[in-house]
Amino acid sequence: MIDNVLIVTVFPLYFLPTFVDYTSLYTDYEQLSSFHQYVLVYVLPVAFVAQTATIWVTVLVAVNRYIAVCRPYQVRCYIVSTTTVYCGIHERSRECYPQ
Repeated sequence: MIDNVLIVTVFPLYFLPTFVDYTSLYTDYEQLSSFHQYVLVYVLPVAFVAQTATIWVTVLVAVNRYIAVCRPYQVRCYIVSTTTVYCGIHERSRECYPQ
C-alpha cells in the first residue's frame, strides 16, 4: 500500500511539469506554477515519508526472509515476539481510536 502512495505522490511532482513542458499542451504557466508550488509544499513531504517507509518495509522483509532461510529453527521464537509486539500496537490503537 505504501508503494501506491509513493507512486501517486511522485506523479504530480515529477511527471506533470515535465509532460506539460514537453508537449506544450497547457499555456497558462502562471496558474501551473502556482499549482506546482502548492504541490511542492504539501505533497513533497508525503512523498518523502512514503519513500522512507517503502525502504524500511523492504529492509524488514529482507530481515524476515533472512531469519526464515538462515535460522529456520529459531523462526518460531522470533515470530512469537513479533506477533506479540504487533498485537500490542494493534490493541493500543484500538484503545486510542474507538469505533
